[in-house]
This record gives sequence, structure tokens and C-alpha cells, in this order.
Amino acid sequence: MGRVRLLLTSLLYLLLVIGIWVLEEYEESHLGITVALTYSPHFFWLIPLFLLMHSAFRKKNWAALDVQALTLIFVMVALMNLRIPTPQECTGHPLALMSYSTHQGQVSAFVLQNILTVHQPEVVLLQDTAPSTSMYISSLKRSGWFTAEHQGLITLSRYPLKKQQGLSSVHALVTDLQLQRRTVRIINVLLPEVRDPLKFQLQARTHQGVLKQILGLASRNTVIAGNFNAVPHGLWVKPLRARYSEAMGLGFGYTYPTFLPVERRDQVWYSGGLCHQKHEVLPERGSDHRAIQVKLSVN
Repeated sequence: MGRVRLLLTSLLYLLLVIGIWVLEEYEESHLGITVALTYSPHFFWLIPLFLLMHSAFRKKNWAALDVQALTLIFVMVALMNLRIPTPQECTGHPLALMSYSTHQGQVSAFVLQNILTVHQPEVVLLQDTAPSTSMYISSLKRSGWFTAEHQGLITLSRYPLKKQQGLSSVHALVTDLQLQRRTVRIINVLLPEVRDPLKFQLQARTHQGVLKQILGLASRNTVIAGNFNAVPHGLWVKPLRARYSEAMGLGFGYTYPTFLPVERRDQVWYSGGLCHQKHEVLPERGSDHRAIQVKLSVN
């Protein structure tokens, strides 16, 4: 590939990924191609880029490499959701919250107990559980945990539960925690998947409709967390991002699939009145998702 041709190809690829980002962020007609792009992993866009970079290195085409470096930054930040958080001063009461999608209860009681022992969360949100998980949760009540369950969603808390409500229509479990003199609303969610190529548009509308209903459940100090079955990118996440901040540290925070995570499907969002201190993806395996734990501060 000639030097000029390589440079032009690199420029065209940069324009292509910018065009993809524009489609995902601003195209509101739910075209099939837009839905497919939004709900698909974005690391694939690195493969052609790395091939171009390899060719540019071999030919010492520094102009092409400059364009490719710019493209790499754009793909990582705009498409792959690389987060560079701004420091926050958190002075309120700390709250350690963990979320884990257990893939139809495949995570054993031993693994769950090990996670609770090692990471010491104060609030645990489990999604996609099975009856065997409920049996283990029942035993935790005797050790001081407050529990709430609804259709495979389980919320555990070291703090008293003032209120609990399961919503079948949106697959969400709402609990209000009494944290000192403050009430914190925790919404444990499992959003529907968008993965059938023949039903992308219908499933995307369902996914976004469910999120809209969940947003109507919020109160002053609210945390919405769980398995969103989508990366936090594109039009679907804009209503959420307008009212909430994502509890994310430096990096990608990928949780799915567990053996080589390339998507941040498991997320924690918090409203005003709360402050984010720390986020980590836990190393334990046992599900098709990794667990995440965040530390928030209730101001």
C-alpha cells in the first residue's frame, strides 16, 4: 500500500468511525443498522485499525500513524466507553454496593459466600438467580442480612429495609434503605436483551421503554444498578445519563463475557445526593458476567 494511499485510507477510516458514533448518538428513527451498531461490541473496530497501524509502522508512514493514533483515541473513548473520571470530594456516610448477574443461578453458594467474606459489601444486588440461590439467601437472614426478592432479583442489605416493591412489568426490585437518618432508594434491574438480528428494532424499543419506566421510580437519593444488557453508549443511555452519573473508575470496566470481558453490561448509576468513591470489577468467576463493586458516599 503506497504512502499516500495508506494516509487516505486512514483518514477514511477515521471518518467512518466518526460517522458510526454520530449514527449511534443522534439517529432517532431506530434503523436496523443503528440498533445493531449501538448494541454490539465496539472492540471490533480496533481490528482494521491495528492492521492499518501495522502497515504504517512497516513503511514508517508517520503521517498515517498520526491519523491512526487519533482514530484509536476516538474509538476507545467514544465507542468503547473508556472512562477518565474527575476527582470527587466525598464526605458523607460510605456505602459499599456490589452487583452480580449470576446467569440463572449458576454461581454456587460457596462462591457467593466467598465474595461476601472477601469483599465485604454492605448492599448486594443479584440478578438472574435460581431457586437454589434463594435457599442460600434464606440462610443469610439468620446472620443479620435484610433481604428482598422478586422474579430472580435479590437485594441483600446490612441496613434495614424501609420498603420493598417488585415490578414485574419492568423486571425491577425497588428497596428503600435506612442509612442513618437518610433513605437511599436502590433499584435492582435486569433489562431485556437486544440480540436477535431479526428483531433488533423491536427489542431495542422494548429495552428503552423498560428503562423509561424504571427512571420514573427514582427518588432523591437513588441508585440504579444491575445487568443493563447493553453498553452505556448511544441514544438508549441518554435519558439515564441526563439524570444520573455512572459510578465508574479509570478504564473500561468491562464485565461480559467473564473469560474475556469486552462489554460493560453491568453498571451502577447514582443520583444527586450521592458521591462516587471507587469502582472495581471483581476477579471471581462462576457466571457469564463479572461482579462489580462500587463505593458511594451518602451526603
